[in-house]
Amino acid sequence: FRECTSLEQVEIPPSLTELSSRVFFGCSSLSGVTFNEGLERIGSNALRNCNISGDINLPSTIKYINCRAFEGNPYIGHVDLPNIEELDSCNISAGSLYNYVGPFYKANLTSVHIGPNIQTIGVKAFANCLLLTEVTLDFGIPYIQTEMFENCSSLSGTRSTALTG
Repeated sequence: FRECTSLEQVEIPPSLTELSSRVFFGCSSLSGVTFNEGLERIGSNALRNCNISGDINLPSTIKYINCRAFEGNPYIGHVDLPNIEELDSCNISAGSLYNYVGPFYKANLTSVHIGPNIQTIGVKAFANCLLLTEVTLDFGIPYIQTEMFENCSSLSGTRSTALTG
């Protein structure tokens, strides 16, 4: 479906466990995606440069989201990631410079909730999300890469609901 400019809505069936890299890349008319339980992985650039607007209701089965998966969408709103294990980043080179980008790079989301199963949050996972105002973390952060919230100018802080025992 890559660069299919007439595609407006998509429903991901429960039998699909992975959205492959670039599957909907550049589908500029794609404004709505229904994700069903069963989906576990979203590949790099899978929904990059679409026209998704509004909260993304990812299923609780999502465990892994790769770099640039939601980059370039105009307004995502809230993303709830209760069972996410990995938010991956990738290195893109620009001449002799190396740049890392994460799954929500330039995604224009307003808030995010990350559950307690997270193992890896990649470099610049939420960088350049200019509308991001709230982040809720349900864990004691094991390891955070650098510049996780780089250039998130609307973000004033994060809230942790980590349990101690």
